[in-house]
Amino acid sequence: MVLCDGSLAGLVALAIEAERADSAPLVLAGDLLGGMGPEEAEVARDAVQAQSRIYQATRIEGAFLLGGASCSEQSPALLTAARIAACAGKRRLVWSVQYPYIGTEPDLDTIATTTDRALLVSRLASLDLWDDPASQVPEVRVETPLIDLSDEQIADFAADLGVPWNTLWWRDASGACARANRERWSPVCEPLGLVSHTSVA
Repeated sequence: MVLCDGSLAGLVALAIEAERADSAPLVLAGDLLGGMGPEEAEVARDAVQAQSRIYQATRIEGAFLLGGASCSEQSPALLTAARIAACAGKRRLVWSVQYPYIGTEPDLDTIATTTDRALLVSRLASLDLWDDPASQVPEVRVETPLIDLSDEQIADFAADLGVPWNTLWWRDASGACARANRERWSPVCEPLGLVSHTSVA
């Protein structure tokens, strides 16, 4: 199961899993880092739905799963996502989390913290499954395959995979988070010939 937020990294993760899997992946919509407001989350949920259709993936029905900026909000949200994966019969939960670099270097502290969280949540979720009658698998593993990639590497993957750029949630959305994403990704995507510019203020 792929945890997607309608972002470029989420779309890349979905495209990779759709190529490597024997069957179409299952998709859970959510932003565990808490960057979106309620209106932006609605737009992102619609984007994930559109992306899922393109890759013939089934999206888990329900509201957009939201975490928060603090660790105390992210961990329970990730645990919830892991349980949803297990109840759907999926042993792997692919979390498309990825952070911008600090200058030219990766944010090692944030990467290490998030990697540790994914590992510990995997263990806790698997322990909790032993007496959970709704679980379809004995364990679940949270994976973060994109976590240490730069924005440029994500954009390169997106170009190679030919992902549908028009489905990115932030392209035509309003709000602070959408504007920040456009400002972050436009300089990276445009040199690759990818249309990421939008006129929305």
